[in-house]
Amino acid sequence: MFKKTSDIMAQLELSNQKLQACLSRFQSITTNSPHGILIVDMNRKVLFANLVAAAIFGCKAQELLGKQVDFLIQPGQITELKLASRDGKTVSVEVWAIEMEWNADKAHFIALNDITDRKMKEQELRKLYRAVLQSPSIVMITDAVGNIEFVNPKFTEVTGYTVAEVAGKNPRILKSGKTPPEVHKELWETICAGREWRGEMVNRKKNGEVYWESAAISPILDIEGKISNFIAVTEDITAHKRAEEALRESENKFSKAFQAAPELFTISSLAEGRYIEVNEAFERTLQYSRDEVVGHTPREFGIWVNPDDRDQVVRMLREQRRVRDFETSFRSKAGTVIVGLLSAEIIEIKGEECLVAITKDITARKLSEEALRFSEARYRALFRDNPIMIVTLDTELTMLAVNPTCASQLGYTISELEGRSVLELFHEDDHLAVTEQLLACLQDPGQVHRWQFRKVRKDGSLIWVEEIAQGVYDLNGSLNILVCCQDVTERKRTEEALQESEERFRATFNQAAVGIGHVGPDGRVLLVNQKYCDIVGYSEEELKARKVQEITHPDDLETSMIHFQHMLEGTLGSYSLEKRYIRKDGSTVWVDLTVSTVVDAGGKLKFAVGVVADITERKQAEEKIRILNAELEARAAELELANQELDAFNYTSAHDLRQPLNTINGYCQEIKERCGDKLDEQCLRYLDETYNGTLRMNRLIEALLNFSRVARIEPHRETVDLFSMANEIAMELKLADPERRVTLRIADGIRVDGDATLLRVVLDNLIGNAWKYTSKQEEGVIELGMTEIDGKPAFFVRDNGIGFDMSEADKLFLPFHRLSGAEIYRGFGIGLATVERIIRRHGGRVWAEGEPGNGACFYFTLPADKVSA
Repeated sequence: MFKKTSDIMAQLELSNQKLQACLSRFQSITTNSPHGILIVDMNRKVLFANLVAAAIFGCKAQELLGKQVDFLIQPGQITELKLASRDGKTVSVEVWAIEMEWNADKAHFIALNDITDRKMKEQELRKLYRAVLQSPSIVMITDAVGNIEFVNPKFTEVTGYTVAEVAGKNPRILKSGKTPPEVHKELWETICAGREWRGEMVNRKKNGEVYWESAAISPILDIEGKISNFIAVTEDITAHKRAEEALRESENKFSKAFQAAPELFTISSLAEGRYIEVNEAFERTLQYSRDEVVGHTPREFGIWVNPDDRDQVVRMLREQRRVRDFETSFRSKAGTVIVGLLSAEIIEIKGEECLVAITKDITARKLSEEALRFSEARYRALFRDNPIMIVTLDTELTMLAVNPTCASQLGYTISELEGRSVLELFHEDDHLAVTEQLLACLQDPGQVHRWQFRKVRKDGSLIWVEEIAQGVYDLNGSLNILVCCQDVTERKRTEEALQESEERFRATFNQAAVGIGHVGPDGRVLLVNQKYCDIVGYSEEELKARKVQEITHPDDLETSMIHFQHMLEGTLGSYSLEKRYIRKDGSTVWVDLTVSTVVDAGGKLKFAVGVVADITERKQAEEKIRILNAELEARAAELELANQELDAFNYTSAHDLRQPLNTINGYCQEIKERCGDKLDEQCLRYLDETYNGTLRMNRLIEALLNFSRVARIEPHRETVDLFSMANEIAMELKLADPERRVTLRIADGIRVDGDATLLRVVLDNLIGNAWKYTSKQEEGVIELGMTEIDGKPAFFVRDNGIGFDMSEADKLFLPFHRLSGAEIYRGFGIGLATVERIIRRHGGRVWAEGEPGNGACFYFTLPADKVSA
């Protein structure tokens, strides 16, 4: 009954060996695991820690034993935590825990995955993405064939196109036609070869405005080294280009001013004085031609009366880099001495220091008087030509001087303003405030004052002005007030328009036909309009006390939150979806929801804007439509079966009808061959009419079968050359009736997308009818062409045959209907009905115009995108 002691010991030894093997495997697993492993008791004290776990906490494994972990343990869930290691670093980890037994007690097995590097890389990627979004340069990414996948906000700012408008499109939508095609060709070949392309292009904005851009475009290679995308970084250099143009224009103006200036302009080398350029005033005043002096020094001609003067000018330039109003004398070719004021500066031309000098002839005037007048002239020019309104006032606020700009903008002449009180120009309600400001200028002459007031123009209209004023002293030491004034009426109007726009927005928000709501990052409702309240059945106060998650249908909550989370992370700027809300009364309402973001300067979500439209009725209608579609599909299947049975009946009937006709036809031929010489003329005529009747009956049966078949044939679309097809038909008609005189005019190059066999039936009937009904004309004329009707292409077959009365136009395309007077022409009245069915099967229409005795014209159309000519 009892086991031997030796057996029990043997079993214990075997169990011990298994236990040691399990412990060995556990030790191997925990030691070699790439994850940190902790085993903690139910009080969260560490019972075991591997080396990886110790490294995460910045200590040795033994130091963790007995320590209490300070994070929440959630068995069966993966959570992300930030842990502080002993060396002061913060470590991001993923934590996974399960319950287990450890030494017969309950414990938790915890796996720690260090994700610090991954988190840093994700942060760097987000920084890079924000950098692209906020880049001052345009950034565009396309796929390998050039279709746009991404553009940053700068693209929209410069071009005017939104992301939605360009997504999936080729950048050629920006082409202006002003960049040479070879540039685009070189660009594409370069980047497709895996190299970077740099250059300049002229593109066109959405509003049609042309702009210059400097572009750097590079291929992006996948891990296999193949091109997966292209990235373009471009800058709007329109201003730079305009600046270059302005510089060229400035240089041109300088050249003209240089030559046209009344002063003597010279450019010479600084070291030796060799003339490089002289102007017309130099030639006119000193009587030396340009060709005489350029390349020579003034010493060779004795131009400087005192040669040391030039040496002094050069010394002054080397010391001060500029000379102003240096009085000197020159000798003309005729020996006349000219006294002038010379101003000069050093410039560099092709690496050589040169002297540019302007000399004013002051021969008849003293230097001090001329210097004063020159200074006064410069001030007057600044005062007179300034685009800013300028007024000087005395201490009584009387206008002493008014520049032309001021007089013009206020509608007065200068003489009408000077001598009057400046207060007369201001709105009467502003007189007191204006007076206080102007007196403040007199009390503190060194202080600059600024204000905005209303002025009254001569015609009575008001303008807003911004003025800068300061007390100044004139040459006589009298205190005046200098006022510079700018019209800011448009700016004021803009500010008022902005305020009005805000008011309109409020009115639109509150009275919108759709629900509009603002939701915070946590989903809490911040603001809603009345329509939103009506849709969900809550008041505004009730909604503001809730989160949008609380009114979302449980089946739609997960999808909604995924989209909202992407928006919070910045990976989604907006989204649209259909979802359900639970109304206050418990009923369900379907809505079409569109959500967009409003972010702060740092790109962080401030709130989301949701636009909600109640689509409950539409959803109910869609369900009804789905049921109706199912019923229609069933009916269509029944009709298809009926059509198949009808086809079988038609072919059976045709076979049964043709058998006796073929017998009659055969007997007629046999009788004529055997007994023809024995029959009189009337019997032979009866025999021929019987024979021809069987042939007509056969053709009628064939026509009816074809007519029935056309209604159910699905067109096999391909490119069809109507020109070639019509020529083949015309050739067959001419071979069948070579004696006819018919002029055929067939337009070349007409190609359509359609069923070649069915379109051949259309042309056979239309051209065949034209051939038939022009047979009584001495010379028939048949024309096939293309025209435009109501902005769409239409084809026509026109003839000069018997025509028809337009009162019968509506009956032309009915089966078995024939026009009055057409009885003498062979036919069954099925041809045009067949044409109408074929054209309708192609999505077009057919109609006719005619006049008795003046021919007919049959028109037909095909879808416009299926036609080329």
